[in-house]
Amino acid sequence: MSVFLMAALSIIVFVGLQGAWHGLQGSLNSYLTENHLPNYWIQGSYITKDDKNKLKAISGIKKVRSGTRLQVNQDKHHLIIDSFQKPLIKLHRVKGDKYNSQSSNGIWINKEYARDHSLKIGDNLSVTYVNQKFHLKVKGIIQSPSRIYFTGTQEFIAPNYANYGYAYVSPKALKKVFNYRGPQNIVEIDGKHKNFRKEIEKIFGARLLTYYNQQTLPDVSTATERVGEIKNLSYLFSFIFLLLAILAMYTTIRRLITSQTEEIATLKALGFSSFKIQIHYASFGLLVGGLGTIIGALVAPLISWYVLSSQKSMFSLPNWQVSYSFSAWMVMILVILICIFSAYLAARSGSKGLPAIYLRGIEETKARKIWLEHWKNFWKHLPYSGRWAVRDAFINRTRTLMGIIGVAGGMMLTIAGIGMPQSMTHLVDKAYSTDFSYNKRLYVNNYESYRKSHPQAKQWVQISQAHFSPDDGYNRLLIVVNKGDYVNMKTTTGGDIQNGGLYVTHGFAKRAGIKKGDNLKVKTFGSNKQYSFKVKGIIATETNQGAYITAHTWQKAKGFYQPTTLLVG
Repeated sequence: MSVFLMAALSIIVFVGLQGAWHGLQGSLNSYLTENHLPNYWIQGSYITKDDKNKLKAISGIKKVRSGTRLQVNQDKHHLIIDSFQKPLIKLHRVKGDKYNSQSSNGIWINKEYARDHSLKIGDNLSVTYVNQKFHLKVKGIIQSPSRIYFTGTQEFIAPNYANYGYAYVSPKALKKVFNYRGPQNIVEIDGKHKNFRKEIEKIFGARLLTYYNQQTLPDVSTATERVGEIKNLSYLFSFIFLLLAILAMYTTIRRLITSQTEEIATLKALGFSSFKIQIHYASFGLLVGGLGTIIGALVAPLISWYVLSSQKSMFSLPNWQVSYSFSAWMVMILVILICIFSAYLAARSGSKGLPAIYLRGIEETKARKIWLEHWKNFWKHLPYSGRWAVRDAFINRTRTLMGIIGVAGGMMLTIAGIGMPQSMTHLVDKAYSTDFSYNKRLYVNNYESYRKSHPQAKQWVQISQAHFSPDDGYNRLLIVVNKGDYVNMKTTTGGDIQNGGLYVTHGFAKRAGIKKGDNLKVKTFGSNKQYSFKVKGIIATETNQGAYITAHTWQKAKGFYQPTTLLVG
């Protein structure tokens, strides 16, 4: 029964998780390929025709498409609207019409936002932009491959489709409905260049606001990284179950042979060779391992669908599929072979000898001193029952090893199963009760005006994308914090954020190799000036990765300070 369970669990875990990660990988790859996911995304204060020509001139760049991005409000909710004459990306149509760049009043809205707000084709959508209300007709419900894990802003770490959505309108509607006469401010780029990040910083300078590639855009990279996470889990847990199956089969067959010494002796006396007897006992491995594998293969698809369904609330994909690779069949065959081979080895070591020896019914075991007995002061203080137990453990090493691995593996699974939800809950509580204790965030357009009219407002925060040097290839956040009671995160040594330097988050510091006392260069997007600060501490936080600095230190270094976020109790 133990071998059957271990074989079945090995297949259930490995094949079940493989169906999830391989299916998710296949769904992602087909979706991103069919819908032409760009390689780079740029947002600037404005984009000129000269900028596009310079981008096209970079080696390896194939296509450049520019457009306009606006953020509007819809009944206290936020919509990010993009407008392209001919988008590089191909939008997946869920319902309604395809995106039409000639539509004068239509809007194409993302599936999740439409679902959470009960929007249907033909509905009139009222949005507010620069304190004016405009009306658009819902022409289509779409999904974008560049927004699979859409959070609305880099400050958030999980999707919130009820409050943040994205949409597309035509340039014609942008001018006619919104009366927008401003410049284009976003670019989608197809192609590859070794050091594209450096090239665009030269082209745009202080006008560069954001830069992403497929690896650094969280809306895409989070989904692709999830494939690797599930894949690693499948290998980890399957290895434990396979190891237990080997040990269980080996010890079970050894015990079976010990209990059937007379039968083995009779068979050998009748002329049966040792090889035939070994094959007979090896068939137990085929039977039990085969049954376990079949049951595991039948149950595995249920696990695959369960794991995939747990991802549907986070990722926006048009199609979800369970898919298996050739390695699933290889593992099934491997489990059966392991059971057969371990049973054969046990039978081989237990069926050698003359029939007369087996008929005595006594299995000779060579006893010898173990290495602990040389420590006489230790050994003589052990009770007799303790010495017996220790000697027995060292003589029956396989059985002892099976017990250790079985208990260790079971304990690991138990602690992981109970501990993971508790750990996640702890991290959420720590982030939003201890590190940040505010109740609301207000986004303010004019800092100076608001500060004068509301002098009691204290905890201001300025959040900017920045290029750090050294870094880990990502544009991280630089968070400038004013005095207040709502940002209370601690360093790894238990200290507070103080004046006089920069505080780097633990995840960013680990990936970029940054240590306390290092000098870190910072260049915020929207500025040409590079600043240098000493790293005063490493912050233990699980939320936004980047660096924190006090407003006093930032202003003293002549940094641009005009925060737009106010934390409120």
